[in-house]
Amino acid sequence: MLSRIGVLLCTCSRKLEFVEFNRVLNYLNDCEGVQAVQVYHELCKQPSVVHKLIRSERLEGLVVGACSLYESLFKDESEDGGLNPLLLEVVSLKEQLAGSYADREKAMLKAALLVRGAVEKMKYMEAAKQMPPQTILTNKQVTRRALFRSVFRLLKVYKPIPLVDTSLCTNPKSCKFCINACSYGALTVGEEGIVVDRERCTLCGSCAANCPFEAIQIPTHTSGQLEAQMKGILSDMEAKLDRRVIVFACEESGYPAINTASDSGAKVPLEAFVIRVPSLGVLSELTLLTAFALGADGVLLCGCLYNDCPHSNGLLSAKQKLALVKSLLSSFKIDPSRMSLFQARRDESSKIIDYLTKFVEKIKSMDPNPLRLTFTGNNKRAKFISLIKALAEKTGSVPEIVEWAGQCPFAEITVQENCIACELCSSLCPTKAIEVHKDENSVFLSFKYRDCMGCGLCESTCPEKAVSLKRVFDVGRLLEDVPKTLLMQGFIACSNCGKPFTTINKLKKIRDIQRQSGITPEPSTLILCPACRRNYVLSIMYPTKEVRR
Repeated sequence: MLSRIGVLLCTCSRKLEFVEFNRVLNYLNDCEGVQAVQVYHELCKQPSVVHKLIRSERLEGLVVGACSLYESLFKDESEDGGLNPLLLEVVSLKEQLAGSYADREKAMLKAALLVRGAVEKMKYMEAAKQMPPQTILTNKQVTRRALFRSVFRLLKVYKPIPLVDTSLCTNPKSCKFCINACSYGALTVGEEGIVVDRERCTLCGSCAANCPFEAIQIPTHTSGQLEAQMKGILSDMEAKLDRRVIVFACEESGYPAINTASDSGAKVPLEAFVIRVPSLGVLSELTLLTAFALGADGVLLCGCLYNDCPHSNGLLSAKQKLALVKSLLSSFKIDPSRMSLFQARRDESSKIIDYLTKFVEKIKSMDPNPLRLTFTGNNKRAKFISLIKALAEKTGSVPEIVEWAGQCPFAEITVQENCIACELCSSLCPTKAIEVHKDENSVFLSFKYRDCMGCGLCESTCPEKAVSLKRVFDVGRLLEDVPKTLLMQGFIACSNCGKPFTTINKLKKIRDIQRQSGITPEPSTLILCPACRRNYVLSIMYPTKEVRR
């Protein structure tokens, strides 16, 4: 977690004079890790302040509340100060607060919450520190300063790529959720796990959104970072701003369109809090559901039209996640119309603002979101399960089967009677959802639904084809912590020593193999344990010698 964060705020030539910045600073006083906060009237005309603050305070991250027009300039200055530009977060205060608002209290509160959300996100940006500069092709977008520097050195820029944590990746050869989610061929399985091809990756984020355990992440937009940002925005829910709508806007269309509309005089509703994402594909079902769990009254996704989207696979993933969460909310008796997706071209800014305004007005006509849920977990899957459990307790309802759009990371398993209890499925299961238990008289297989991610390894490797897997999202089963018994078989005792040593189906399997091979075994040898069978065979081969037991 980053512990030295700076904040620079700009009044944009006093165009935001209705915002009381001194009161905005009060919302940052109790934020741990904030080292310095400064306010300027025209930050764009004195950008050297950026690198001077970074150097003097030895900052690990910087939040700039200004207008988005000069973001590239601020990034250049942060790099001059020795800070990775990926650790710079620009909050478009001018665009989100453009125009004058009669309610100065709400305007101040929105500004404070936007900045606080960015600060909370910055605390969890340590993954971005692992991103070194990359040499890029000349047809890629670069800043003017980078072009100037290219005269003296190779052209390099800072670009986030998916990071893979091999310790969290359960089994890349069988799981393949991330590989199946990527239609660009950017992910392959190498000797040490998942390998990312930087040239092929478009940063659509669908690989990260579909990984059940967050083994692969977009370093600047992890689910943990987005959760922290939303917590900052949705903090102090007792304040005057009684409705809050989270707006996820993609960098290609939604975000620039909103900024363009505000520059032309359109107003972004005070209740709308815009969070920029590289693609809507980075949004997982956990992130969307977390927004409601933390108290958001509505969630809007703003993205490109499908034919114009450079991250079409990410857009498809976002639609699937949205469909799932809306279905889940409906199952818990929560109005699914609190979530919506709007698609438009980059130059259709007026359409986006009109839709955004109407959506906010619709949310304001509804009752406030009563959810203020507490959920925990050391990974994405554990948090999702905890959140579902909290929803069930809060609403008092437990839905059963919910249709999961896209790849479902949950599955139900059944075992047929021809299972010989060879234990192969349990030994290969990467999450230990299937386990073998034995006692003196029997062996049985247990299955825990909430631990199964539906990789299908048990089904594909079972030598008897006794295992059947069906990918299904059963909320009721998800809340159960007691394993289900799939199969129980009794042991057969050795006819000589009386010790149980094998199951009925295993003995039957051995007899079938021998018959198919044309072997007629002596019946007495089939019910002997390995030790007694060894002694029996040796006594026949060496009748005059004493066999050591």
